[in-house]
Amino acid sequence: MGVHKYRATATPDYEGKVMSLIERSGLFLAGGVVVGTLAFRAYANMLGVIWHSNLQTRDIDQASDYKYPIVIPRGKKPIDLSRLLLDSGMGFLEVPALNRKSPSTKFKIRGQELSVELLTPMRGRETAKPVEIPGVAAFAEPVRFLDYLLENIQPAVLLFKQGILINVPAPARFALHKRVVSQRRRAGQAEKIRRDLSQAEQLLEVLVEGRPGDLILAHEAAEKTGGIFDKQLSAGMAMINPEVSESVKQITG
Repeated sequence: MGVHKYRATATPDYEGKVMSLIERSGLFLAGGVVVGTLAFRAYANMLGVIWHSNLQTRDIDQASDYKYPIVIPRGKKPIDLSRLLLDSGMGFLEVPALNRKSPSTKFKIRGQELSVELLTPMRGRETAKPVEIPGVAAFAEPVRFLDYLLENIQPAVLLFKQGILINVPAPARFALHKRVVSQRRRAGQAEKIRRDLSQAEQLLEVLVEGRPGDLILAHEAAEKTGGIFDKQLSAGMAMINPEVSESVKQITG
């Protein structure tokens, strides 16, 4: 179905430079997690495959859970992620929030598409108000159901120079979450919806063959989430390759 095995996936140069900068800050040692397409690229090397398509994006999505204090490793300076990016010399600028009174949660390189966005789980009532992440000196955009991803994270490596050690969500949770995200996007985000479903489908195909137990565990956790999450998960399943969908159903019941 298009997934090729036993080739390595390198990280593009500019993304690699930004990720090296963030790694040196200690954010990943303190529990920061890479989500989005950069995590999808990392799964290729983790699982020993190369994706037939990753529908490129230049967004670097970093997630932290505001409920748990960031612990600074011994010998490391406190993390000031905003200042780190703005003073990096790479041309980062703050992207103003829709509400100009709110702090920025996104940084973009002047004249380029590459951006870094900070995300955190949305709990309780619906809100767009940025959330301060203790220990990082930055604010993050709250995103519904992101906690499902952050409940189970794993180490991974981005191939760039000597290698960049990061944290990513468990691949099976990422695949299921992408099905949900595809149903939560606005109608005008057709390209992002295609990317969500493509990444979910490719991951599910590999996990069915090589790590079915991971799918069972991720599905059990999804069932506990219930409600809208479960309904959108089912709707997303109906939009991927029927052969892959049927294989997943046989495993998860």
